[in-house]
Amino acid sequence: MNNLEKIEKFLDNTEEKKLIICAINQEVEEFYFIAIRFFCENKKINLKRNIVTNDNNTSDLFGTVTINISTTSKTSELEKILLSDKKIITLTDYKNYKKYSKSMISINGYDYENDIKEFISSILKINNNDLLRLCLSNPALTFSETSKYMVNDNYLKSAPILNETNFIFEKRKEIYELKKQGADMKQIYLKLKSEIIYKKFSFLAYWLKSYIVLSSHKKF
Repeated sequence: MNNLEKIEKFLDNTEEKKLIICAINQEVEEFYFIAIRFFCENKKINLKRNIVTNDNNTSDLFGTVTINISTTSKTSELEKILLSDKKIITLTDYKNYKKYSKSMISINGYDYENDIKEFISSILKINNNDLLRLCLSNPALTFSETSKYMVNDNYLKSAPILNETNFIFEKRKEIYELKKQGADMKQIYLKLKSEIIYKKFSFLAYWLKSYIVLSSHKKF
């Protein structure tokens, strides 16, 4: 059984109350949230993000099932979540995942590449290598890019777009890691500055290319 099948089985099983996912970074965390939200929408399940309180009911008067999804790396918060009798999915770090994974349904986020491939090819029935490569490099873009593709399957027209997107998201990942590690503001500022400079350069290069193309079509 692959990870996506585990998620679906958990959503359908009224007896199982807890699912833990090892989210190795913010990008991967967002992909799993996207996948879970997709399954919940198809199954008419109400998904609440980062809401875990004693007054959250698992169903309402109309029979709508509610599932909570929470993100935490604090062991004390995770223990409170696990003591709750509510149906909860928890995204956490590897240390907590390793500690609690054997006591409940668990998904190792280090397998995210296989899960993205499965989600795009088997669940969404999309067969496009450029799109797959883009989503593997930027897991958080999976929903937006697959949605664009399903509306217009010719939207991925050139490799430079992929390269630019990859560069920007690599910078954002670096900034996220620096913040997570408590780096000083100067380091974070320099990373942000390099991203802004790259965007400006890309815009100027695009404008210049467009100008040359238009000029070549002028009739004198």
